[in-house]
Amino acid sequence: MSGRARIVAVQDGVVTVAAEAGARLVRNQAARILPARPGPDGRQERLMAEVLRIRGREADLQVFESTAGVAVGDVVELGDRPLSARLGPGLLGGLFDGLQRPLEALAACHGTFLPRGAEVPPLDPAAR
Repeated sequence: MSGRARIVAVQDGVVTVAAEAGARLVRNQAARILPARPGPDGRQERLMAEVLRIRGREADLQVFESTAGVAVGDVVELGDRPLSARLGPGLLGGLFDGLQRPLEALAACHGTFLPRGAEVPPLDPAAR
């Protein structure tokens, strides 16, 4: 993690954040938004986002899930690398969403309707 930021505005699926002291902002950087309110199932949601535009210590993030419930003041964890895909055994023949989350594994954990911020490893580490 390369630092934290706080949300200063939410508009039309774009979130504007202000980086905390010492945090590094980089274009295309992956980030996770942690809404203060827990999700419907009571768990802490971690919404994937990507840095689109930087203006000094502020940045605009594209959130890849609904921003309902995301509010000014919520914490954002800034990643230390760009949004990317993992390559390896098990990739071919798998069904993934746009964030490389394996749909079969998500359905096995959460059922047909996936909650926001659901996370499972993109590839099975035991696959060869």
